[in-house]
Amino acid sequence: MAVWVLRELLRYSSQLPELGREVAMNHIPSLVSSLLSLKPEYQLAAMEGMKACMTHYSRACGSLRGKLAAYFLSKMDTSSPQVQELACHCYALLPGLGTGFAQGMKYSESWSQQLHCLLSSLHRLTEEIYQGSETEPSRYEGPGVDLPLPTLNDTDPYHVLHLSQRFTALSKCLAQLLRYQLPVTARHCLSVSLSLSLTRSRYLTQEGFLSGCDNPSSGRPRAGLSC
Repeated sequence: MAVWVLRELLRYSSQLPELGREVAMNHIPSLVSSLLSLKPEYQLAAMEGMKACMTHYSRACGSLRGKLAAYFLSKMDTSSPQVQELACHCYALLPGLGTGFAQGMKYSESWSQQLHCLLSSLHRLTEEIYQGSETEPSRYEGPGVDLPLPTLNDTDPYHVLHLSQRFTALSKCLAQLLRYQLPVTARHCLSVSLSLSLTRSRYLTQEGFLSGCDNPSSGRPRAGLSC
């Protein structure tokens, strides 16, 4: 209820120039900082509040873009689908924060940079997931750098599962970014799916999961693949 009231107040105040300026200058930075410091049990409500701030007062949130990015990235490995979904949606709003520019860049440039960082991280995750196998995913050749995600424990018996869950989360972030009608190089976006598909196909073939294609009488399922 409190989040709904906050969202409506921000929406209404942003439509009134004088009140909007007052809220932006004197209240939004401290409000976002307070939301960032809330306890984990209130993370859903906190992110709903952050989302409202970023939606209606994007310029005023510019100075906190780095902290917001770190917060949303820290939620990518959560076991809660609802928290992860909201974090991905909020992460896609980051390029629009600031006074029309983000660290000296136009919105389209900031959006493109964030997109390429996601692509770079997705490629890296693909490499880590298939590390040690005889298959090697194609290398990322775009301008992005890996996102500063928390380090996962590679001795954890569920390490590959955690990597896969992180891959899913970043893919959702990518899908949210692509909702905006901005130009993007299709080659770079498609490279992630192509790399994963080809690597997965070679891996399955080597492991013998497709042997039923060579021997129809084996009774093995063909996994929906045409041979």
